[in-house]
Amino acid sequence: MVDRVELKLISAATRNGALDMRTFPTIPRSHLDDLVAKVRAVNPTVAIGAFILCAAGTDKTATSTASMLGHSFLGSFFGEPAKVVDSRRSLADAGLDRVQVSPLDEASFALLAAELF
Repeated sequence: MVDRVELKLISAATRNGALDMRTFPTIPRSHLDDLVAKVRAVNPTVAIGAFILCAAGTDKTATSTASMLGHSFLGSFFGEPAKVVDSRRSLADAGLDRVQVSPLDEASFALLAAELF
């Protein structure tokens, strides 16, 4: 039996071994809700996690990515650390028990750790 299900919310943006971040804004929050509902229909008690690509800070990586992604669901995981932290915490409301954050740069780790741990 499976003890956890890990959702990869960006699978639509990872095709043929490449990451197309221009696809991120097209992935709505409802995609997460739909995936959680499908898992819960099969096993209502299994722990559910998700992989989240992010960048926190005011540096060029975080700000340019946030600008490119706009106000989209996945765009909320890029930019000001407080915004990224709030977005990450909101995932519990969707039914996630665990979130694996994968920052685009090392600076994000320190900025997120101060808020999340």
